[in-house]
Amino acid sequence: MEKEYKNIRQIHLIELKSYLKEIKNIETKLKTVRRDKENEFHKMNFLKDEKMKWKKLGEVFNTRTGYTPSRENLFYWENGAVVGLQ
Repeated sequence: MEKEYKNIRQIHLIELKSYLKEIKNIETKLKTVRRDKENEFHKMNFLKDEKMKWKKLGEVFNTRTGYTPSRENLFYWENGAVVGLQ
């Protein structure tokens, strides 16, 4: 009888882990929606009286990723700080 109880308990733990994983997924989606709504609010209200246009970063700057600075140029590597914008 005890062995059956352990099997039942294990099934419940597996289901519980599945539910917890789903709850975390829902929480992540809610945070994303909340962040998007906050961003939209700030976009609509920040500098609303100024004569400026909102642009995507790629429309203003050339953006690239994955470019590791050369180790030969100590400027990028001294003091443990890597310069990210040029």
